[in-house]
Amino acid sequence: MKTLFNRDNPESFEKHLASSEKDEILGMVCTGAGYMEVGPGTPPAHEVRPIPPERTSREFLIVYICKGSGAFTTEGAAYTSLPGSLLFIYPGMRYQYRPDAGIGCAAYWVSFKGGFFTKLLENKLLSSEHIFLEIGIRVTITALFNQIIEEVQTEQPLYQVKICSSILALIAEIMAFPQRENHLNPRKKIVEEAKYLISLSLHKKKMSIGGVAKKIGVSGSKLNELFKVVTAMTPYQYGLQLKIDEAKLLLENGNQSLRDISRALGFRDQGHFSKLFKQKTGVTPFEWREMLTRSPSRRPEEYPAVPLRYLFIR
Repeated sequence: MKTLFNRDNPESFEKHLASSEKDEILGMVCTGAGYMEVGPGTPPAHEVRPIPPERTSREFLIVYICKGSGAFTTEGAAYTSLPGSLLFIYPGMRYQYRPDAGIGCAAYWVSFKGGFFTKLLENKLLSSEHIFLEIGIRVTITALFNQIIEEVQTEQPLYQVKICSSILALIAEIMAFPQRENHLNPRKKIVEEAKYLISLSLHKKKMSIGGVAKKIGVSGSKLNELFKVVTAMTPYQYGLQLKIDEAKLLLENGNQSLRDISRALGFRDQGHFSKLFKQKTGVTPFEWREMLTRSPSRRPEEYPAVPLRYLFIR
């Protein structure tokens, strides 16, 4: 028998639920929930696998990324997920997710259906602005998912009612977030300005986060704090990600040597560049270029370490 989900030390868990006619009278039914964690390099990066095709969701699905990063695409739009990203997938929506191979990923998910939720869509209380939210790592969200998972595991009397009440609380958080974000505008403006200044230092050997903070008019510690609240990463991590993304383009589109690329992007040396690139992508720059050479029509990021099953349920 599987150990019950431990909210303080979560492990992978998933369960799909059947529903009765009595359950469906409410117009709200949970069809499954879980928590999935995949470590970096699982399987090893050289064991590449074709990515599953886009899926069409039959139900509502909420996914909350709490570790790692990846690429989420739906309805012609593309998003980069980070810790604290929330994905809300509606019935009939085509979608796809690729976790970053070298980082790993962990997420909570819950799927549900029913006329009540459909009416939220029909009445435009839920819309495209709720599909992808950078909601941040929030105790209220993880607590609601933990409540849902505990009810799913034990299936005590009226568990569907209790689960659906938690789902409604999740949806309330999602619906309120865009409006409440308006109160964070001053913070977001500071972070957006910092992002711009960091992008200007993309080719410098040393990104001066203190210098960026000084130009904006805040302390380095304050900028670090605001950046983590808004983006779930530090200014340094953001700048490094920009460098890695630029390196991918140079490896794909140019004939520059690895040494020249490392110099152009301000890395200390080629070894330092290769080490950080592998930490972010799961492969070395040389392996990245080799994979492109072997299959020019497919980018290396299209081979995820492990497709997260919770994003590909029916």
